[in-house]
Amino acid sequence: MVWPSTSRNADFLIAVRNSFLLFPCLFALAACSQGRLDQAYPASGLLAGETFTAKLDSPIARYYLEDYPDVHPDGWYEKIAEFESRLSDEGLSQALLGEVTRATDSVDLAALMFARHIRAGEGNRHWQACVTEASQGLRSADDLRDLLIFNAADNYKILFAPGWLYEDNAQTEADFARTRASLDHTPLEYHFVPTPQDGSVESNAEMLADAIRDYQGTDLNLIVVSASKSAAEVHWALGTLLTPEEGEAVVAWVNAGGVLGGTPLADQWTRFPRNLMARLVFLRYGWNWNSLHSLRTDRSRERLEKARLPENLPVINYVAVPMTTQVSEGARGRHRFLARYGPNDGLAPLMYTKVAGQISLVESGADHYFLTVDIGTRTLAMTEAVLAFLEGKDCGGGRLPRP
Repeated sequence: MVWPSTSRNADFLIAVRNSFLLFPCLFALAACSQGRLDQAYPASGLLAGETFTAKLDSPIARYYLEDYPDVHPDGWYEKIAEFESRLSDEGLSQALLGEVTRATDSVDLAALMFARHIRAGEGNRHWQACVTEASQGLRSADDLRDLLIFNAADNYKILFAPGWLYEDNAQTEADFARTRASLDHTPLEYHFVPTPQDGSVESNAEMLADAIRDYQGTDLNLIVVSASKSAAEVHWALGTLLTPEEGEAVVAWVNAGGVLGGTPLADQWTRFPRNLMARLVFLRYGWNWNSLHSLRTDRSRERLEKARLPENLPVINYVAVPMTTQVSEGARGRHRFLARYGPNDGLAPLMYTKVAGQISLVESGADHYFLTVDIGTRTLAMTEAVLAFLEGKDCGGGRLPRP
């Protein structure tokens, strides 16, 4: 690893402070200096039954979206068919997706394969249809009071677990400001848990566990909503700290852009020599170093191996799947750095963002920060879908399946 030159140190410190608006450029000093994609390939095709249009990073990614498997160009069809077969046999894994990326020099191809396989799952497809149906209903409804969010609200409460540095950098939506604002026009109440913005995963999980315990024995059903780093905190709280009785009020968990498996970016900046510069920045701004260290992939794996979520708890993963040209300016360098591990959302490899074996909804074209999403409509639509599931109502063509 190359230590930044003295002439760049001042610029680096400024960049770090400003780039915490989108989870620090601290994580990708070298990558942040890279330019835009040299060439992009416009493409449009069906992605699990829905039209998807984007500029892609390679001709082979365009072929996969537009023509695979109907057209058989030499080399491409066989290569993709082999990986498709392995994905079907072995299942999705970050290692295999990374292999696709390296073998084809196309992170977009691997991202498209991820999105297609996730959306092809019967349960995922049904939930995706429900959210789409709810979104369309919200846009066309003459009277929103017919929605479940108005009629079933008395029995439920949303518990928000904010993301990293949500106070210093509200622009990332880590504080759920826009999300909460969309709920302010409904009778559905919420509880925002003010965890320390720079607390470690483990310490913040303790605070979340205490907040959940407060609802034990009440008539309220909690829908926990996490973002980014707080997904790991919720997972640790529900899977380790709370007994089944203490967590009985939690009836669903929505994991938006989670960082459950940590991020190689944290690994990079907690190792010598980069950790020296990173520690200076954390000292300068008074941030807790352990908050970054708790996002290391090795530490995250240890937590995932130890934690056991309640068996009947439904988890809805909301996963951002951007193509290279769709990554926001602040996340572009990190996306390129992480491409060596395969498709990612600009902060973590995609397989690190979801709870395995649960429902996963794909937001194609958005990166980790969901800045391109109509968050108000999406919040209400996803809430409507979760309530439809919990209330046993039809949505998206029938009763929603349990994860």
